[in-house]
Amino acid sequence: MPVSVKIGPFSNQPVRPDLPLRTPQARVLAALAPADPSDPVSEWPLVTRAQLRCKMGFSPTHTMNRLLNGQNDRPGSKHTNPGLIPLGLIEVVVLNIEGVDEVNLRITKKGIQCLSLHDEKKK
Repeated sequence: MPVSVKIGPFSNQPVRPDLPLRTPQARVLAALAPADPSDPVSEWPLVTRAQLRCKMGFSPTHTMNRLLNGQNDRPGSKHTNPGLIPLGLIEVVVLNIEGVDEVNLRITKKGIQCLSLHDEKKK
């Protein structure tokens, strides 16, 4: 039986449809998505975790660590919830601003592809 494979618009690589996004992860990717994905990656928005929390309407004490870094369901369990950073959907960019390193987040091309697949599945 033939299997159709969707090719990503940016990388010309097959997109993994088996990579399910949970709704909170999709909300984070949507908050980081550029207005025009055809712009160069260097022009895509960079935000700190605090700016991302504000943009998403989370409280200042919400850490978002589970969304970004992932978590194990139970200690010793084989089932994990991978985060957006280990999956390669978000990249960490460290900028040196006046001698202080500032950690910023930016969506990747793979993140845009997964977000578009998630949006297609919702329709």
